[in-house]
Amino acid sequence: MSPGDLVGTTEIRSRWDGCCGPGGFDGPNLACAGCGAEVGLWIGDCYTWLEVVLDGHRVGRSPSA
Repeated sequence: MSPGDLVGTTEIRSRWDGCCGPGGFDGPNLACAGCGAEVGLWIGDCYTWLEVVLDGHRVGRSPSA
């Protein structure tokens, strides 16, 4: 998904590696802003596509307003 569509998460800064952005090599780097559970991976370093991959076992879709 596009990072612009992401709501309710926060960065796990200790896993925000890469020279120009998060490379995604250290495991999940996104957490639920409410409970702190690891929920996904933001990838967006200079050599990668910008994308977010969420753990389908931990997150769900909610209807848009």
